[in-house]
Amino acid sequence: MQALQSLARPLGALAITAALAGCVTAPKPLESGAAAKIKRVDVISVAAGEFNRTYVGLTVFNNDKETLPIADWGIDKAYEDQLTAVITAGRDITVTRSPYQREQFVKANEVNRGWDGGYAWKDIESATRDHCAANSLDALFVLNRSWSGDIFAGTNQSFNGIGLFSRGGAGPTRSYLHTVTTLALLDCQTGQPLAIRLVARTQEGLPGDIARSIPYRSISFSKPKKPISTWTEAELAQMRETLTQMPQSTWPIAVDSILPAKAQAR
Repeated sequence: MQALQSLARPLGALAITAALAGCVTAPKPLESGAAAKIKRVDVISVAAGEFNRTYVGLTVFNNDKETLPIADWGIDKAYEDQLTAVITAGRDITVTRSPYQREQFVKANEVNRGWDGGYAWKDIESATRDHCAANSLDALFVLNRSWSGDIFAGTNQSFNGIGLFSRGGAGPTRSYLHTVTTLALLDCQTGQPLAIRLVARTQEGLPGDIARSIPYRSISFSKPKKPISTWTEAELAQMRETLTQMPQSTWPIAVDSILPAKAQAR
């Protein structure tokens, strides 16, 4: 039963994406008056607590998946630092970087009881309001893991968060490091999302176009089917460094689509 529930979560999120596949999107930022009232925010990332290895073979019997806890890699803090620099650039906004309990916000990664794309924002409403009240915030940015269909090989498989996706079978194996994340701006009064964006190189076009522009990098890797425990420290360190830096150029695109710098600068 637990395995079926776990499978239902990504499939539910992908079904929502598929239902929108024919709609061209051009997300509207917050209305300028509402955006101008946002002066104090914080940034919380719960996107990089685990590394996911996904291997897709010639048939489903060859597929293999594995998850490694990597909170000690410090990628969440690096993402918070990077987002803080973007948010404060050209905006009259203070990012407080206040202490918080990460376990209170990881529920945002769940795909259950969903609304707004299937994610459990409702499950962190209380934690959001409490954090906002304790630090006199107007809004809270939360970065969480998201799901993606197979944009690399077009199979019916999916992957999420940060990790390595490899496609084997006929021909040489192709491997890609990926970061699949969602950036949400949450209202401090209600704890509900004011805006939600898939972090990608573009925010306009068909949902499929946006999904295919998530941060990823093709890499040459000789162990895509090997357990992570067999990887060398050097290999893990290189992946950590790449994943830390890979989404940096996409943060301004996501943030600007929610709170344009020019709207705050006026």
